[in-house]
Amino acid sequence: MCGIVGWIGESCAPGSAEVTQRMLAAMAHRGPDGEGAWRDANAGVWIGHRRLSVLDLSQAGHQPMHSPSGRYVLSYNGEIYNHPTLRMDLAARGVAFKGTGDSETLLALIDRVGIEAALPQLNGMFAFALWDCAEQTLWLARDRLGVKPLVYATAPGQIAFASDLNGLRPLSWLNRDLDAGAVADYFRYLCAPAPSSVILGARKLAPGGLLRWRAGEISVGQWWRIDDAIATAQAEQPSDDLGTAVEELQALLSDAVHGQLISDVPLGAFLSGGIDSALVTAAMRERTMPRTFTVGFPGSAGDEADAAAATARHLGVDHRGIVLSPDDAMALVGTVSSIYDEPFADASALPTALLCRAARDHVTVALAGDGGDELFGGYPRYFHGARIERMRARLGQGGSRALAGVMTAMPASLAQVLGGLLPGGGGSEGGAVRLRRLATYFAADRADTYRDAVAAWPAPPLLDRDWRTAETGAVDIDRYAALPWAEAMMAVDQGSYLPDDILTKTDRASMAVGLEVRVPLLDHRLLEFSWRLAPQLKWGDSAIAGKRVLRALLARSLPKEFIDRPKMGFGAPLADWLRGPLRGWAADILAPDALRRDGVLDPGAVEKAWAQFCATGTGFQRVWTAIQWLQWRETWRERR
Repeated sequence: MCGIVGWIGESCAPGSAEVTQRMLAAMAHRGPDGEGAWRDANAGVWIGHRRLSVLDLSQAGHQPMHSPSGRYVLSYNGEIYNHPTLRMDLAARGVAFKGTGDSETLLALIDRVGIEAALPQLNGMFAFALWDCAEQTLWLARDRLGVKPLVYATAPGQIAFASDLNGLRPLSWLNRDLDAGAVADYFRYLCAPAPSSVILGARKLAPGGLLRWRAGEISVGQWWRIDDAIATAQAEQPSDDLGTAVEELQALLSDAVHGQLISDVPLGAFLSGGIDSALVTAAMRERTMPRTFTVGFPGSAGDEADAAAATARHLGVDHRGIVLSPDDAMALVGTVSSIYDEPFADASALPTALLCRAARDHVTVALAGDGGDELFGGYPRYFHGARIERMRARLGQGGSRALAGVMTAMPASLAQVLGGLLPGGGGSEGGAVRLRRLATYFAADRADTYRDAVAAWPAPPLLDRDWRTAETGAVDIDRYAALPWAEAMMAVDQGSYLPDDILTKTDRASMAVGLEVRVPLLDHRLLEFSWRLAPQLKWGDSAIAGKRVLRALLARSLPKEFIDRPKMGFGAPLADWLRGPLRGWAADILAPDALRRDGVLDPGAVEKAWAQFCATGTGFQRVWTAIQWLQWRETWRERR
C-alpha cells in the first residue's frame, strides 16, 4: 500500500523540483518505507511514489516502475490479489519477471493487452497512474468499489494527481476556493461525496473510474459500473434457497480471504462483536493463526470489547483488546482532523484511528469486515423500507398521506409511548423522533425519504444562508427507480456512502500510520453474488437481524448466542466526553471569534446548538460536524 502523486504540464519543468518534492513529502505517511520519482523534462512529466512495503520487499518492487517494453511508467497504490494467477499466465507467454510483486505483474499485463483490456482482469483494491511514453498520455484508474482513493486537478495544459488532497496542496495553480455544493453535502452527510471535493480545484475519480489525459484534453469515464453489475446479476433467476446460498457464499468468501492473505509482512484482522469481522476472522482461521484487534469503551453502551474477546476465544485466535478512555480521547481527538484531507465528521473515525495505531504495533496488514452491511442488508432502513413500500402500495397515495398526517398530529405523550416501541427507538425521546421520521416516509417520495434517512439533516441549519441550499446531487436514488425501494437504497449506499464515508474513514486512519487494511467482503464477486440473492436472504423478516445469509454461514463457526446479537454501531461515547473532559477543548474551537472568521457557518446557529447540547445532551452530530469543519479549515491553513 502506498501513496502516489504526479504532475504533467508545461510548467512542470526542472525548476519545479521544490514543489514536486513537497507533493511527494505530503504522501510520506502513506508510504513510510521509501520514495521514488521519475521525470521526463522534455514532456513536462513528473511522477512520484511513496512505498509501504508489503509484497516484494526488495528493490525490484521500487516505483515508479517501467514496463518490460519501456513504454509505460507506473505509480501504483493497492494490492492485486489474483496477481499470482495473472503472472503464471504471462510467464507462460514468455514474460520474464525480475521480482515477485503485483506492480510488476500489472505493468506486464498492460504491456501485453493495454490498460482497458487489463482492468477487468484485476481482482483487488487499487488506484494508479500510468504514463504512456509512446502516446504521451496519462491514465488514472481506480478499483471497482473505491477502496483506494485518487484525486486530480486540472488547469489549461496541466493535470496533477495524488492519493489524497494533501498531495495537491503545494501547486500554485490549484483553485482553493470552497465548493459550495460539497460543503453543504459535508454538513448533510458528514463527508463530501465524490466526484466533488470540498475545494473547487480538485475532483475525485469515481469508483471504477478511468481518466485519460493527452495534450491538455481530458476524458473521464468508467471501466466498471455498479449499475451494470446489478443489471447483470438481476437478469438471472434470484436465489431464494438459503442452503444453496450459504454454500456459494462460503466458497466465494473463502477464496476471497485466501487471496488476501498474500503478504511478505505480518498480517492480522480487526474483530468486533459483529457478524462481518467474525466471518472474515473465521475464514482466515482456516488457513492461518491471525492476530486480531478490537477497541472498547468501558461503561459505554457501544462497547463491544467483551463480545469480541469471546468470539476470539471461541475461534482460537490471538486477540488484543485496546481500551479508549477519556484520557486517550483527549490525546487523540485534536489530531483526528489532520488525518483527513477533507472535513470528515463520522464520529467512529476516532476509535478507528486508535484501532489502526494499536494494530500497527504488531502487524503491517489487517483484514476488516467493511461492506457486509451494504452488500447483505445490514442496515435497518432496508428492512423498514421494504415494509413501508408494501404498506404504501396497499394504502395508496391518499391513504399513506392520511396515515402520515395522523402520526404527525399525534400528541407528544402518545408519540413518545408508541415511538418507544419501534425497533431502535432509543426510549421515549428517541422513539418520538423515530415516529415523526416514519411519518415522513409515508408522506414523501422515495428520493426525499432516502435523503432524510441518511443525512444528518437535509438542509444544514448551521450554515450561513448563502451556503445552506447548495447541493451536488451526488446522492441520487432516482437513477434506481426500477428497483424496489430497499434495494435502491442499497445500490446508492454501495456507490456513495460506502466509498465516501466507510472506506474513506478506514483508508485515511490506516494509512496515517502505515497500515494496509484489506476488505474481503468487497471482493467484486461477492457484490455480484449479493445482487443474485432474493431479498429475504438479506434482511429476512426482522430489522434487528439483517444479513440473514451471513448469519447462516457464521453459524457453522460460532454458537447461536454469538450471532443473534442486535446490530451495534462502531462509535466512542464522544457525546458524553464533549460534555465532560473534552468540553473546554470543544468550547475553544467553537469560540465566537473563530465562528465569525469562518464565513461559512452561521455563528448564532452554532452557538445555539452548542448551548443546547451542553444543557441537554441533544444535537451531538451538529456540534461535532461544526468542530470537525473548523479543525479542518485550520489544518488546511497551516499546511498551506
